[in-house]
Amino acid sequence: MPKTKRSKTDYVLAHPTLSASEIVTKAKSEGIRLSGQLVYVVRGRQKKKGDAPRRGPGRPKKSASVVQLPMRRGRPPKAHPGHLSRFSALELQLAEVVVQLGLPRVEALLGQLKKALG
Repeated sequence: MPKTKRSKTDYVLAHPTLSASEIVTKAKSEGIRLSGQLVYVVRGRQKKKGDAPRRGPGRPKKSASVVQLPMRRGRPPKAHPGHLSRFSALELQLAEVVVQLGLPRVEALLGQLKKALG
């Protein structure tokens, strides 16, 4: 009875748990000439077809509804020298307080100060 000839691809796919080097040595002992590269190519093609088992789900896809603006890298731009020179030191301090406390809070405080003064 003649021996049925199996393709090299079938031989590689018949041993999914063995590493590439283990498959090459096992095939060599059976008289089949294989290279490690062939094993990787066959397994890679099977993954593309979807027949081979895959690893976990991987990284989640980005949501289409969330739009992220690109981050600006590096140092923030310097203010123009003449930009702040028209304000006095007290006015610059007031602007800092507004930034730190927030405009609604500063407006409320100014309202209370107006009532207290008169």
